[in-house]
Amino acid sequence: MADLPTKPILVIKDVTQAGTFGLALVDDAGKKQKTAVKCMALATALAAAGMDADASLVWFPKGAAPQLDDGCTLSLSHSRPWLLAAAATSAGRRVWMGVDVERCKSRDFDRIGRFLGWPSPSRDALHFYRRWTLAEALVKALGRKAPTWFRALDGAAAGTTMESLDIDERRWRWHLRWRNVGREVGGEPAGVFCLAMGCER
Repeated sequence: MADLPTKPILVIKDVTQAGTFGLALVDDAGKKQKTAVKCMALATALAAAGMDADASLVWFPKGAAPQLDDGCTLSLSHSRPWLLAAAATSAGRRVWMGVDVERCKSRDFDRIGRFLGWPSPSRDALHFYRRWTLAEALVKALGRKAPTWFRALDGAAAGTTMESLDIDERRWRWHLRWRNVGREVGGEPAGVFCLAMGCER
């Protein structure tokens, strides 16, 4: 355990209209320590959100979000060299929350966008990854395809430099948060992550 990261790269805590969340971005320490790194990242996220919960009691169902019987919602995302963990709660209400982190790589952005049914081409790599991480975070939050309002949001919010957005629907309150990670040569972000958190009104 000595070579686990001694501290996270980034920790964020916020209280939003959809609830309170804590988020931790850590270095990936390799497959041999995969569970230990996940627990460390989740412990940091839980503490940031002000939740007195034991991360060693978290279990990891195959193909599903991490689980903890403590009234909170957990989410994980992995893209080397990062692991992103988040924990959320909302004053007795159920919270739906998902996160996604992606390393910015060269891809055929237009072809992927057409395959996913996006209404317009991505303007550049950053625009693509803001859209991609938003869609993935929403799918993780809801356990199904992103909601219909995602298409209206897609070209506007995910294509700007805004870091967060609150959405009030008839039934839902959502908080969306983006963040660029690191810098490549030339100043472009090395990666992007998104948190999507919602609760019923």
